[in-house]
Amino acid sequence: MLEKTIRIDEKYTHKFDEFVKNSKGAVQIFDKDLETDPYFYERKRSIERTIQQVDNGEMKMLSNDEFWQDL
Repeated sequence: MLEKTIRIDEKYTHKFDEFVKNSKGAVQIFDKDLETDPYFYERKRSIERTIQQVDNGEMKMLSNDEFWQDL
């Protein structure tokens, strides 16, 4: 069997998963991120939400000095 690395747009994941399921074992998925870190995707989504909130102004990005003053 040949091994390749691919990247899939998150919006297309369900279609790709269906393709793999219909391949009857000819295509297999090994997720190295989940093998080494079972919470990888949860943390990834959380970080992406935080970045989005900072970018759209919902969350204020503190300077280092502001952070330590608030702490």
